[in-house]
Amino acid sequence: MSALAALDLPAALGTPAHPAPAAACALETALLDAWCRAHGRDAADALAAVGGALLRPRPRVPVSALVVDASRTPAELLGALPVEARSRLTHIKVKGLADPEATRDLVLSVREFIDPSRTTISVDANGAWSPTQALRAAALLADTVAWLEEPARARDWATLHRVQREEGCPVMLDESAVVPADLDDAIGHAAATYVNVRVSKCGGPLASLRMLRRARTLGLGAQLGVQVAEVGPLWAAGRLLAARVGGLVAVESGRQDEWFTPDLTVPPYRIDRTRHRAEPLPGPGFGLTPSPHLLRIHARRAGHRDSTLATGKGASSRTRRSTEPDRAST
Repeated sequence: MSALAALDLPAALGTPAHPAPAAACALETALLDAWCRAHGRDAADALAAVGGALLRPRPRVPVSALVVDASRTPAELLGALPVEARSRLTHIKVKGLADPEATRDLVLSVREFIDPSRTTISVDANGAWSPTQALRAAALLADTVAWLEEPARARDWATLHRVQREEGCPVMLDESAVVPADLDDAIGHAAATYVNVRVSKCGGPLASLRMLRRARTLGLGAQLGVQVAEVGPLWAAGRLLAARVGGLVAVESGRQDEWFTPDLTVPPYRIDRTRHRAEPLPGPGFGLTPSPHLLRIHARRAGHRDSTLATGKGASSRTRRSTEPDRAST
């Protein structure tokens, strides 16, 4: 595990100037899972071997953040939740709108459904605001949000610095922070207070631990985020980190259960949306296998292709297959 954790896979699969973190995440997660399964161990044991002081003595399932985006109004999303479910929320992320004034109105609508003394709010602009919009949004929202996430284009350190120092609104990095060196740049420009660490964005669960360790060394708070449509081993890796890493300011849980068929894996994706908890899975490894349903879908597709070749159709394809690798299968 120490050797795997020491590899800079994003740079190895891309280049140091242009890393490939998503590909690195797929490879690192597969290697970590295979190694743990070979030894009959839980992936949590692998984290314990390299996580050090970042990890809690005992796992704890944190309350997950809720994301409010353009697909539903606050009334439709929060108003539909039972009072008990709303009272358990500790953080809500609001997806920023193009207009800073409209974004503030949206945040105020969210506040109508929560107790601000118990539930914090952040706004995520996804790097879409111009410097002028970012500064205007910071001025409008500094008194109502805990932080602005990526309020300007990635690594616009000058604007991020002004959002914090001139408008008094803390900044959370996301797209600006892919490798630990990004955090050093941000601190050098006094351009961040928090960082959103996402497993795929940062290159895998062990690479995410490197980011979290560097953030803590630099005095940055950290949120454990998710990819918008993460499925399979990715959500299992995120849950494992969320349960083991201490001191996170917020944890996201994803919405696979709302957007995708539930039986992609065994066990299927589950989240308690009343208590906003997503339990980590027991091992070995990350504790997941592809579901029979998922395997049948792909087996049917492969069988259809093979039967086409067997009946003599697509002779040119058959000839080509004898001399070239099947890129689709690869």
